[in-house]
Amino acid sequence: MKTYAGYINLKAINGVIFPSYAQNQMNKDFIVNKLKGQFYLATNENTYGSNNIVLISLLKEKSIKGVVMLSVFSLPNNFNDRKNIYKICLDNKKEIHFNFEQL
Repeated sequence: MKTYAGYINLKAINGVIFPSYAQNQMNKDFIVNKLKGQFYLATNENTYGSNNIVLISLLKEKSIKGVVMLSVFSLPNNFNDRKNIYKICLDNKKEIHFNFEQL
């Protein structure tokens, strides 16, 4: 069974900030029911600064197959930062799934 980490980011998505407990439950449901995988609990991304330390560390984590987050809007706003996330994902052969978009 593949293991996926839930990624929690507290920045607004379409003007709504989803609480971490709600994001955690939605990500877990997506992993278990949609991906038929095992849930790996992740910590929250810090909301200050423009770093994505938690996301980057998850994408480098060898014990998981990929990361599930609420939306593509959970990714960094800056194009170069997003491009770096995609590169890390590809380099580490990880999957990224987006709950709201069902991607």
